[in-house]
Amino acid sequence: MKEIQIFLTHNSSSGGSIDFTQASPLLREFEAFKLNKIIITNKFDNIYESNKHFRMYEVYDSSTSATIDCSIADGNYTLSNFAIELQSTLNANSPSGATYSVTFSEITYKLTITCLGGTPAVVQFAIMSSITYVASTFKASGFERLFGVVPLAPSPQILSTALSWSSDNPVDLLGPQLLFITAENGFWSTSRDILYNLYVNNSSSPVALSNPSIVSFPITAPVFSQQVYEPQNPTIFYYGSHRLPLGAVVFNVVDEFDNRVDLKGGYCIFSLQLVRINVNEAFF
Repeated sequence: MKEIQIFLTHNSSSGGSIDFTQASPLLREFEAFKLNKIIITNKFDNIYESNKHFRMYEVYDSSTSATIDCSIADGNYTLSNFAIELQSTLNANSPSGATYSVTFSEITYKLTITCLGGTPAVVQFAIMSSITYVASTFKASGFERLFGVVPLAPSPQILSTALSWSSDNPVDLLGPQLLFITAENGFWSTSRDILYNLYVNNSSSPVALSNPSIVSFPITAPVFSQQVYEPQNPTIFYYGSHRLPLGAVVFNVVDEFDNRVDLKGGYCIFSLQLVRINVNEAFF
């Protein structure tokens, strides 16, 4: 067995995909790799793809209602700024032109939303997740965490059926709390995920990966600090009989809700140990 270590560095202007095209020719000369260390700057937004979408529902009488999907702008928010942005989003998207007020408690960190007026006049309102739940695969979304809602399955979570509502739990503005790293071959236009061709254990008795991620780790570093992942015994991932095809190697950073996490221009380093099983072959 032959091994070499390489360091892949990247400054991402946006998005959660890290394209290491420059390392692809080297990676293709080996049968396996180990991910020894990851360093990522914690510049993640606390409102982003996993928690920014919701659905407004207004009831005007027993036979008339309206529904509209809304989104809060991505960003890093304080609780007071989030309340202002949510209020602005509700007022801008209200189908009836109703006036919404959003306040929060500095003691409990819970939100209160009230609704007045509208043409026709609103008699009930609701704010709910825009996710369609399936009972057999239910898991809470970032919506419940952000809005301080106790998740209920399988129905979409309704926050209010009156003209005033207060959250069950404190608002959660921590942003992504668990990161997963997946890998793709950027050359393919379809079926890009190379994890379908990766194995653990060894090349003579391979075990196909059952999870679509290579590694996962919690976010513990403060904002603008470096988050470090460094396992004591990193797993070896084998290409097996499927050598890595031509093209770029792309590592994706996703959260627990399977959405890519925007690195916001943060600096990151991947330390890979490249492994060649057949020692009789030349490296290149």
